[in-house]
Amino acid sequence: MRLFKNLGYDCLLTEKHPTEAGADIIARKGDEIKVIQCKHTSKQHKQGREAFRQLIAEAKCKISCCHKLLF
Repeated sequence: MRLFKNLGYDCLLTEKHPTEAGADIIARKGDEIKVIQCKHTSKQHKQGREAFRQLIAEAKCKISCCHKLLF
């Protein structure tokens, strides 16, 4: 979250919002909205294709949730 704040985004940590649909951070700068999902990885536990498929599928439906949280 610090990275996006340093880049000029307003950030919302979604842990207290039940409508966040899996997003961890929602970052907004002007009309641009970024939905960020954090994953913990290691050499022993890598994220595979399924994690990316899930992220893409969730990103498609999160735009409406983001607007509800940010506007």
